Amino acid sequence: DQVLVLRRPEKGSFANMWELPRGEVHKREKSADAAVRVAKELTNLDVTAQRPVMKLKHVVMRKSISLQIWEAERIAGRRIRTSRHAEHEWIVPREWSERPASVTQRKIARMLMGDGEKKGNGGGKKSAEARGEEDFFG
Repeated sequence: DQVLVLRRPEKGSFANMWELPRGEVHKREKSADAAVRVAKELTNLDVTAQRPVMKLKHVVMRKSISLQIWEAERIAGRRIRTSRHAEHEWIVPREWSERPASVTQRKIARMLMGDGEKKGNGGGKKSAEARGEEDFFG
């Protein structure tokens, strides 16, 4: 199983850290639809959201956020294009866990490897999407 990870730019918050494609869920938008939309916006890949594989809650700057990670299947697009990230790569979760990443992203990698407290079943290439108080995707 592989995950698509994106490296943030050299400047800005979480500079050079690797993360799953992520974004906010719009009002009245289903989380599966958000996963598909965000994958397209961030990578130019067309995907279908297969199923959520895990949920994770954490706090960022005193704001509670609930993340939902989705398994997705690529249905179109081979060439990934991203203007918001410096680099992208399909890797196995263990490789991702060895790269610079936020505490939350490391936790997701551990969970995908089966080393975390919660893990969904299934395989394939994964995309991520989340919904929470701030409707965030990660």
